[in-house]
Amino acid sequence: RIYGLGITTGTTPTTYSPATNVNRAQIASFLARLYKAVTGTDAPVADTPFTDVETTSSTYDDIGRIYGLGITTGTTPTTYSPATNVNRAQIASFLARLYKAVTGTDAPVADTPFTDVETTSSTYDDIGRIYGLGITTGTTPTTYSPATNVNRAQMASFLARLYKATTETPQPPSSVPASSAPVHEMTIP
Repeated sequence: RIYGLGITTGTTPTTYSPATNVNRAQIASFLARLYKAVTGTDAPVADTPFTDVETTSSTYDDIGRIYGLGITTGTTPTTYSPATNVNRAQIASFLARLYKAVTGTDAPVADTPFTDVETTSSTYDDIGRIYGLGITTGTTPTTYSPATNVNRAQMASFLARLYKATTETPQPPSSVPASSAPVHEMTIP
């Protein structure tokens, strides 16, 4: 789905590298492209305060786009940390903020079954938001694994589900047979 939407071209013309971790520079490009796939237009490139992002970087404009949309504020007031891997807690916030940037409203915070997410965590509400939208089911039925890095396979699932959540009319919940139970992100090949 994300290839067809133009969100990724892969790591080479013939490889996707699903087990490779996603860093902050890469997620900026993925999120900026998803915004364009949903809205039909590029987000404007905003000036950022980030001194650690080279103007010659291929992700420079995309970092400016997600900064301008309010999806990121950086890792400090003057750094973005482009080479740092994105963990599952952070991607929850990125996705929840992108949802708001596209729809104009915060997604509702849903109760989750995740026993490994502290209610005092700064990402607690965002994890609840993406759970409620159907973007995540966790790594097991009761865990989210917030400190675990996100790989490219998991990121593809997150982005495809966010695309669906922002472009399709919600359907009323139905009874799902046990054999159709959701696959958790950590088990996706």
